[in-house]
Amino acid sequence: MIRRILIVLAMLVVAAILWRVLGVLSPDALGLAVGVLFGVLAGLPTAVLVLASSRNAELHRNRYIVLQPQIDDVDDLIDRCNRIEASYE
Repeated sequence: MIRRILIVLAMLVVAAILWRVLGVLSPDALGLAVGVLFGVLAGLPTAVLVLASSRNAELHRNRYIVLQPQIDDVDDLIDRCNRIEASYE
């Protein structure tokens, strides 16, 4: 109950401050502020999509790196190739 009262009181204070500031600003400044606000709000979904896709790509990239075989030595690589070639004959 007290939490709701505090929320309503905070909203009233913010509304009173906005009313005072908006009464002082010129119409051109208000138009600019509204345009900036909508521009920022329009960019938020794009930012979320970019973050989600980069995270998804990182998860897939890490999955494929783990599956790659590790070859520490050139001689080991040559031995593996010879064994594979011998298995085809």
